[in-house]
Amino acid sequence: MPSLSDLLKSKISSAGLTVAKAADKVGVSIPSMRSAVAGSAAPNARSIGKYASFLGIGKADAIALVAANKKGGKGGRKRAAKKAGKKTGTKKAGKKTGKRGRPAGKRGRPPGKRGRPPGKRGRPAASGVSTGRVNAALARVSKSLKRAEKYLSGVLKSLR
Repeated sequence: MPSLSDLLKSKISSAGLTVAKAADKVGVSIPSMRSAVAGSAAPNARSIGKYASFLGIGKADAIALVAANKKGGKGGRKRAAKKAGKKTGTKKAGKKTGKRGRPAGKRGRPPGKRGRPPGKRGRPAASGVSTGRVNAALARVSKSLKRAEKYLSGVLKSLR
């Protein structure tokens, strides 16, 4: 029984297409078509129907082709499992392991250390007095000057 990759290779060569043009015609991505032609990967459930219609076979036949040539998994057991030993009535008292992971209460910043930690990059704080305080002081001074001007104009009127 021919594999799906063999059928794709023969169909592409008989149609005189490149892998990219064949992928465009089928409606799948170029890497998907390339891996299907190479036989390194099987089409997924969404694209198997597209490959089947391109080859002129039924979807069930295409699924059967993929299932027939399915490889085993990548991994596997490297070593035989240990055989269970005979159980005795006494247990060995081994060293108890402590709790694993971060100790409780070690997350976050300590109290009084809000904000950016020292030594980190970023915009440095402006030197001197902040603009808000300067503006507030100017407002107080201008208010005092207006009061003084009003008082002095009243004094001048009384002298005339």
